[in-house]
Amino acid sequence: MNWFKRKKASSSEMENSAIGTHALNPQMEKFERIFIEKEEPANQARPSQATNIEPTEASSKSSLLLFLNTDYDQQGYSDGYNFHSERYLELKVEELQGDCLMYLESEINRLQAEAYNLTTQIRSYRSEDFIELRDQLELRHEQVHEAIGKYVAQKDMVAVGQGFLQKPIAKYKAGYFKGVFQYQELEILSKPLTIL
Repeated sequence: MNWFKRKKASSSEMENSAIGTHALNPQMEKFERIFIEKEEPANQARPSQATNIEPTEASSKSSLLLFLNTDYDQQGYSDGYNFHSERYLELKVEELQGDCLMYLESEINRLQAEAYNLTTQIRSYRSEDFIELRDQLELRHEQVHEAIGKYVAQKDMVAVGQGFLQKPIAKYKAGYFKGVFQYQELEILSKPLTIL
């Protein structure tokens, strides 16, 4: 019997070792071939991280112009049809007001930076040789300060819903009420008629 136990023990050890190495290896090899890459990925060009770039005159003006030239009538119509709530309308008007203030503030900051750069340039051209260039820079400096004053005045008016913001709000509200009316009209038409 000793011989039988020894034979049985050695065969179970062989099965365990076979399962551990030989039986799983074909599956592991197949798994590795399908799912595991043995080679390191080639150096792929990664997009460079965006750097903080100061807004240019065109980008700043275009963002303010894009805001002012948005189709608020259509946007108001969609919101009125989908949400038809007085509270939503109030929140949206506040959002428009905040957006307009943000774009105006951005424009004011851009102009202030330009005024600072012009002041620096004017100071650097003190000699008699650069009188013409200096006069042009001073003229531009005055124009920039006038524009800053206009935008500050607009900012004050926007805070109470006037100025630049008056037209977008009027268009948005008109579109919103059209959307609410359309929704209510379709709601009434979709209900079945009951005859008493």
